[in-house]
Amino acid sequence: MTQQSGTAFALSLIAQSIERSPQAAILLDCSRRILLANREARRLHGLTTRALLPAVATSDSCGIARGLAQALCGTRAIPMKLSFGSTTQAFQAWRVDPLPGEKHGMVMLKADPAPGAAARLRSLTAAHAEAEERLAIAEEERQRLRRTAAQLDTIAKTDMLTGLLNAHAFRLRCASGLARGDLDGALLFVDLNGFKPVNDRFGHAAGDHVLRLVARTLRAALGEGDLVGRLGGDEFGLWLRGADAESLPDRLADLRAALAQPITRERQPGVTVLLPHGGAAIGAAVWPADGRRYEDLLATADHRMYADKPETRRDRPESRSRA
Repeated sequence: MTQQSGTAFALSLIAQSIERSPQAAILLDCSRRILLANREARRLHGLTTRALLPAVATSDSCGIARGLAQALCGTRAIPMKLSFGSTTQAFQAWRVDPLPGEKHGMVMLKADPAPGAAARLRSLTAAHAEAEERLAIAEEERQRLRRTAAQLDTIAKTDMLTGLLNAHAFRLRCASGLARGDLDGALLFVDLNGFKPVNDRFGHAAGDHVLRLVARTLRAALGEGDLVGRLGGDEFGLWLRGADAESLPDRLADLRAALAQPITRERQPGVTVLLPHGGAAIGAAVWPADGRRYEDLLATADHRMYADKPETRRDRPESRSRA
């Protein structure tokens, strides 16, 4: 909540608390400008909000200034007599502490038409404390909603198995960066070699273990500004920021070496080798030589990934459509 909206909210709470008071109530800022006036005060001749009190009251302006100054500086009610047109009425002036985010206090004027009227008026301090409490509750609820929204946004963009960006979030990050013109480099399409037998032989829990370890390896290979996401199954996408035709071969070699390490799982009675010779087929597309749009770069990287697969793994259609 901004300072301006917080002040407006607090003023609206004060306005609600004084609106139905049987006596006229007027809230002034430190410059003697009228901020709020309840329905009884609005019946006074010439009184309007945002006007300076000395300009609408026919009382002695010096006396008004002294009384309001005493109220601002003190802790007790200051009696004052104010005239509006032909009507003169007794008021009590009370200091109101600064609202959240404000530096200066304010003055509340409440009509005191008869003895004992003060007993019938609500304590301004209590009204202000109530306004602060309600404002604090509203701000706490707003912060809770913001945290919940942030958590939901993270969940919506995350692949829950690996913790990487999901396919939709990866596409949005790349596509929006390219559209803005603040993303350059190369898009990599990575497909694991020999992954299907892991699920068939050891079960899906073992397959999930492999995917999490591969995701950790890919994340460790990222540089500043790089992106990585799981596109589906055992397929991953990487964006290498700043990579070009000259620097890409070295980065691909490092990535292949990292992915070629055997993947194991420790279980009783010993260590199970899930992928003895890991590795992956990798296709790369460099911006802008291979395309300027994410979809074009992905299609090129996908095609080159299939060309990079071992001959014994070329058992799928040459092209597929991707969302």
